Amino acid sequence: MLIDNLGFTGTLVASNLIQMNEGNMDAWSFSLEDLRVDIEANSLVAAGFGGRIQMPITEDGQTFDYSAYINPGDEYLFQISPAEERSFPMWQAGEVTLTEASYLEVLVINKKFFPKAHLHGNMSITAGSDGV
Repeated sequence: MLIDNLGFTGTLVASNLIQMNEGNMDAWSFSLEDLRVDIEANSLVAAGFGGRIQMPITEDGQTFDYSAYINPGDEYLFQISPAEERSFPMWQAGEVTLTEASYLEVLVINKKFFPKAHLHGNMSITAGSDGV
């Protein structure tokens, strides 16, 4: 950290800020486990944070790790860490495998978060015993 005639230069770091049961992003549960802000001469250079998030299509307790970057204009780009099979209860789906190309886009409008998932991968659908 440095404070001089150009202003503040340094990195601010915080951890364990919001627990899973406390975070709510338009009905998506999330945690905020780490936050980092880099400032140089009183100007924001970079900012990001990470934690876990649960999408509405997943079962309770199935979370994804995420890291996020804050872009100008209150836009947030989330990178989720899937790369493992997940069971989704919607449409009687079997196993879902998401690739690393999956990401979340979060817009902030009037200080409210609106998440949108862009999921890439494969899904196997198992027919029931009644042929449906």
